[in-house]
Amino acid sequence: MSYDNLDRLTNVTINGFSWIYNYDALGRILKVIRNNTETSLLKYSGSPLHAPSKLITTQTGVDVYRENTYNTSNKTKIVQFYLINEKNTSITNVNWTGEFGDGNLINSNIPFNLSLKENVFVIVEHNYSKGGNYRINLTGRTDSSSSDYETLNLIFGAIANSLSVLKQNASTIVSEFNAKNNINELSVNWSWNCTNGVYSNISFNMSANEDLLIVMENNYSLSNPNLTCSVYSADGSQNKSAIIAFDGIKIEKYNSTLTDTDTALVKFDIKNYFSTLDVNWNITVNGLLYAISSGITLNQGQSTTINQEINFTNAGLKQIKITIGSGNFTDAYSENIRLYSLGIRQYFDYIKNGTARIFNFLIKNDWTNLTAYWNASNPALTNAVNLSQNESLIVIIEEAYSQGNKESVIKVFNSTVQEDRLLDVFKIRQISIESLQTLHENTSRSVVYSIVKNNINPLNISWRLNNTQELINSNQNVNLNTSEQMIVIIESNFSSSGIYPLNFVINSSSYNDNATGVAVS
Repeated sequence: MSYDNLDRLTNVTINGFSWIYNYDALGRILKVIRNNTETSLLKYSGSPLHAPSKLITTQTGVDVYRENTYNTSNKTKIVQFYLINEKNTSITNVNWTGEFGDGNLINSNIPFNLSLKENVFVIVEHNYSKGGNYRINLTGRTDSSSSDYETLNLIFGAIANSLSVLKQNASTIVSEFNAKNNINELSVNWSWNCTNGVYSNISFNMSANEDLLIVMENNYSLSNPNLTCSVYSADGSQNKSAIIAFDGIKIEKYNSTLTDTDTALVKFDIKNYFSTLDVNWNITVNGLLYAISSGITLNQGQSTTINQEINFTNAGLKQIKITIGSGNFTDAYSENIRLYSLGIRQYFDYIKNGTARIFNFLIKNDWTNLTAYWNASNPALTNAVNLSQNESLIVIIEEAYSQGNKESVIKVFNSTVQEDRLLDVFKIRQISIESLQTLHENTSRSVVYSIVKNNINPLNISWRLNNTQELINSNQNVNLNTSEQMIVIIESNFSSSGIYPLNFVINSSSYNDNATGVAVS
């Protein structure tokens, strides 16, 4: 398999069968060549951009490749392209045809041959009588049968460059339309019109490469806001369209605050960006209408602030939705909030010794009387308790752990609904490396030190340092009492300068710990 610089598959060979893939600048597959005998051509004509509009399967022969047009300043256009031999043998009687969209075509008058992997560069000049929108078709043939074709869209003469909104005030809009004669000679019989009713009432001429700028101010209908402007001439026509959106009423500065376990205060602004409007608003909670108001009159640019207190009868996930409206204008905003009936409060993790932990926390009921269910994962515990409103349960758990990385998950439920969850991650080390530091370094040696601690009963501890170049081991075990520490100082000698990774390990029967570092020599 072979790939190009963009990691696109270009060649595949499996058990004597081969496939060749060609792409365009957009990454679209243009063709697939199988065994240099059959070609599948994918043609793209428009929208959707990456979906082929046509699939053509033909015998492999000549390929029309890298087609392009030049000289956009006058009516004489230059088209260039390559003809490539895609077969694994020579091909004979190759010819080409160029159709230029104005009823004229040019044929190659002398057939030629293409050797294996050979290509021919073709340059064609064509004189158009006038500007316009043309579709150029380039076809390559072998033995009088069509092998490949490519198309080019060419537009010159009257060009609609842009249509944009300069300023908008309610339904009054100032727009700008730009057009140009992009050929370097006089173009005659120009006119223009727009769907807002503005148009030129006399024809005019445009000098070479002259620009046309039209600025319009209009009142637009809310039911038909789109705008299209067209330019016409003896050298073709083109148009541009713009979708005009009216800013009406908007919900702004939304905020919600829990003022109690069962109460939320919702605050938002309604602002009118259009002419004077009567605005209605409502609030729904989980789809049920909670509050409604109508008849708020707002002038253009005016806003009003709404404050609404919402009381809930039960806990859980709640959706608060604000909707405002005035005629054709609407706006909406929604927020999901969660009200908790139970929660884990004041969680503390106490280190009793090297292996034992004491967990202390409260389970508090912020709602009405209920039965709270809770469980812990490590150690595995579960329990249930009846709690009155604002009542708390104190939970104390003590557990001795084996060595390793640990995590404990505590969950609290109201019936089957999980109300709160807490994750505690910690490390248990019966023996531990408290630190590993470098004391000294030069071009040939380094000195490191480590603080080693015993967290349980008295133990005999050994150590080993792997400095990448050699293993350095302790020559005797050291007995450490509970919570006792020792300092280990190790000198390493290096044969050459460099950066050496360090791995320091301590052992005592089934317990161990390790730390890593680096030495620079």
